[in-house]
Amino acid sequence: GGPLVESLRHPSSQRVPLTRECFRACDEVIVLNCLDSMYGHALLKLLNASRHLEDQPEFGLIVLIPKCLRWLVPDGAAEVWLVDLPLHEFTAFYPDLHEQIAAHCARFRRVFLSETYSHPSRFRLSDYTRISPHQFTEEPPVVVFVWREDRPWLSESEWRFLRWVKSPRLILDLQRRRVTRFFGHLRVKQPSVRCRVIGLGTSGRFPAWIEDRRVARFTEAEERETARLCAESRVGVGVHGSNML
Repeated sequence: GGPLVESLRHPSSQRVPLTRECFRACDEVIVLNCLDSMYGHALLKLLNASRHLEDQPEFGLIVLIPKCLRWLVPDGAAEVWLVDLPLHEFTAFYPDLHEQIAAHCARFRRVFLSETYSHPSRFRLSDYTRISPHQFTEEPPVVVFVWREDRPWLSESEWRFLRWVKSPRLILDLQRRRVTRFFGHLRVKQPSVRCRVIGLGTSGRFPAWIEDRRVARFTEAEERETARLCAESRVGVGVHGSNML
């Protein structure tokens, strides 16, 4: 609770852009608050929308969400409230944003707040991505490694040592060799498999037989394409974090 307490003790005077998209008028609504400084946390909160849309259709669903996740909001919401801030700035408390939200809520007869479970289980991913689920009859199978450069595929002792010697290049070189070796073992077991790397960060090069679809930065177009590449893949492998979501 430390960050929450600190945000309330030191509120930000910054003006916060809030855009409201209205799709249907409602007297009673449920607000699904997806604001969070972590991409994965905000995404997991958004997945709660399925439960409300299916179980409480008599209420209008309002999705309060960072603007960068707008493309993932499923159809059926009564309103979408977009907050245009970088994710890392959602650790602060903004009285300006609070006042805007309170003013919008005053339009309704009753307002409920979603429980917003951290790990919802009832959702169809295709409702959010608008991409068809993976077809397990497709051949040859694709195996994808989800690359990230801040949590490399290393043991704890290796990670501590390489951080001590302050060699980011050596860390990433070692990770790239391990990914390549992993795919090499996989091809011995199943020669027809297609090997693919996706994720954030483009340092180093992989052998030509590994399809390198990493990006230097994520835009909405890149996120949509990455979701499509995942849907093509039989198995996804990677170091846990928002990138695996």
